[in-house]
Amino acid sequence: MAPGGTYRTGSGEWILISGTGDRVFKRLMEAIGRRDLLEEPGLQDNVDRVARRPEIDSAINAWLQTRSSDEAVTHPMSADVPAVKIHNIADLMQHPQVLVRGNFVDIPDHDRGDVCLTAPVPRLAQGAGAIRWAGQDLGESTAAVLQSDLGLSDAQMAGLRARGVIGGMG
Repeated sequence: MAPGGTYRTGSGEWILISGTGDRVFKRLMEAIGRRDLLEEPGLQDNVDRVARRPEIDSAINAWLQTRSSDEAVTHPMSADVPAVKIHNIADLMQHPQVLVRGNFVDIPDHDRGDVCLTAPVPRLAQGAGAIRWAGQDLGESTAAVLQSDLGLSDAQMAGLRARGVIGGMG
């Protein structure tokens, strides 16, 4: 399908545009001021457009290089062309819907202070999940699992440490 995919805007952010349908392609070319491509006989159907994807993508990229991500999304959308900003993690952490839903929670950690973690899902009215602690340090439970749960002896543990299979934690 062409054109469609991710494109970088002039402000350095990424957006997704889908101009793959024949009518949508025409609206997109009109929106970016490329009537020449809109009217090109060799671009009237998707099969032909796929063969010339680099040329079409080049035209879209040239238009995007002078646009902010907001304009790069709103302008095609106003022409009824699907376009959306691709959020980075900073955007996501500040997104109003994410904030209202409480998708991330700060949990105290004994070494690092508060650690931001993904909240448990699904959210249930009764018996909702909770995070009680941020987690253990790497290898903190190795001895307990190997000795108590699996029955390894002190000598077997020492052998595993000597071979580098486990670390030196107790």
